[in-house]
Amino acid sequence: MPVVRANNIDINYEVQGEGEPLVLIPYLAADQACYAFQVADYAKQFTCFTVDLRGAGLSPAQITFGRHDAACSTRFAGPLTEGIKDSELVVFEDCAHAPIYENVEEFNAKTMAFLTRHSR
Repeated sequence: MPVVRANNIDINYEVQGEGEPLVLIPYLAADQACYAFQVADYAKQFTCFTVDLRGAGLSPAQITFGRHDAACSTRFAGPLTEGIKDSELVVFEDCAHAPIYENVEEFNAKTMAFLTRHSR
């Protein structure tokens, strides 16, 4: 898989097909594999660019959980961190499903530290 390096961060991508460019951006926390069933058809008419956004697929990821999350419990943490190279797990002890909103200050501090470690 090709890699582009920007600000010392490796981002994986694929290019398939010929024609006008079509950039397929993954949704939510998905990687470029979310378009696995579409790219072959689209590539008949377009040059398709798919990408692993930072923190998805083979790109470094900070994986966050709230300790009290009833929807996505920390039991999923192991498989996620084992499946993503350079991933780091952060569990927010006083949060439920959305640490990004429930503890903004700590979330931002942990995320900035992660971004700094993986961009230098």
